[in-house]
Amino acid sequence: MKPVLLELGEVVVPSYTVLMAAGAFLLMLRAAKDAENLGVPWRGLLRVLVAAYVSGWLGARLFFVMEHRGLLPGPVWERLADPSLGGFSSYGGILAGSACAVLFARISRMPPLAVLDAGAVGLCLFGIPARLGCFLAGCCHGSPTSLPWGLVFPAGSPASLRYGQTPVHPSQLYEAALLALLATVLALRPSHFPGERFLRLAAFYSGARLLLDSLRGDAAGPHRLLGTAQWISICVLVASLSLMFVARGYRWKPPLSASRE
Repeated sequence: MKPVLLELGEVVVPSYTVLMAAGAFLLMLRAAKDAENLGVPWRGLLRVLVAAYVSGWLGARLFFVMEHRGLLPGPVWERLADPSLGGFSSYGGILAGSACAVLFARISRMPPLAVLDAGAVGLCLFGIPARLGCFLAGCCHGSPTSLPWGLVFPAGSPASLRYGQTPVHPSQLYEAALLALLATVLALRPSHFPGERFLRLAAFYSGARLLLDSLRGDAAGPHRLLGTAQWISICVLVASLSLMFVARGYRWKPPLSASRE
């Protein structure tokens, strides 16, 4: 755990911020590359992604504050402006950023589905350093475990404040590894219709989050059967699989012999 990457006098550089910036760079770089294969102008795509990134950041912060409103003091606008009260929600960022990308793609007269497909692999690459930043910051930790790779976070970290010196799942590293695998699969497997790559990302990621979040130990309200992110995962999983099923059925045509019968 290393929440502060660099200190220069009074200037403090958090590890999480640096890794988030690195993730944004990887997202833009990979999306620009995929845009060429999808017929999307990369300059226009980058403008859309910048707007989506800003919207995603605001959405992630707002979603986190609203999800933990019972645990954070003060009115909503004060909680939003005070980073010491907590971090960000990945689902809030994904949902807000994706919605903004579709809106700005339409405004820029670019095909929204192609824009989403162009950013799919880049989103995975963005998530990898973001989760490594969570690991260094000590947030988004797992629940106690007796497995040999369980980690004991340093005193003063969120995990130690909750579980003491008990080993916990390195859930941040689990998700980073999952995103690396998902990025590889999305990059290698061809798409059959516009939007399929993004729908695959939504389906696989939401299904994995549904399982991974059962190992999380930092969720608010542990008495609940399922956390907020898991309920969102179920909705996203059902919606993405349904859309893929409909899209594939729409593309399917009966054999010529069958049509003659």
